[in-house]
Amino acid sequence: ALHFDPLSPNVNSNLGWAYAWGGETGQAVEQLQATLRLQPSLPTAHFWLSEAYRMCSMPEEGVLECQKAVRLFGGPQMVAHLGHAYAAAGHESEARAILDDLTALGTKRYVASYGFALIHGALKEIDEAFVWLDRACDERSWWVMWTRIDPRVEPLRADPRYQRLLSKLGLAT
Repeated sequence: ALHFDPLSPNVNSNLGWAYAWGGETGQAVEQLQATLRLQPSLPTAHFWLSEAYRMCSMPEEGVLECQKAVRLFGGPQMVAHLGHAYAAAGHESEARAILDDLTALGTKRYVASYGFALIHGALKEIDEAFVWLDRACDERSWWVMWTRIDPRVEPLRADPRYQRLLSKLGLAT
């Protein structure tokens, strides 16, 4: 896609995402910064740059980029990503405030359980994270298809429930 449309912000952002989740975090940061030079207001580029920064042990920069994504895009899932960024950066009170906000919002509209699972996982609340992942499976959230490769799920992978979850999803090896 990049060959055919090298100036597409979405294609460039997705390439940054692929680099990040493929473990090429330095390349991801470069790609996503270049993407933001093409289109500074692209929420997905800010979000994926947030993830790349977190993976490069730059959690504060990750929080700042995720805050930008929330301002540009909004929505409960992006707010959940910010909650994860806060938790991963050690900002527990901010992460818990987002959990509270999302819980309240969930009484009025759909809020994907996967985001709750990621926040709890980053807070090292493994039992609670699995409760929310099971809910995400039951609600058939499209986010669960990423469980096997999503680096944000890393804190859960050593737990035996993780393999059971992958089996439930049909993703076990």
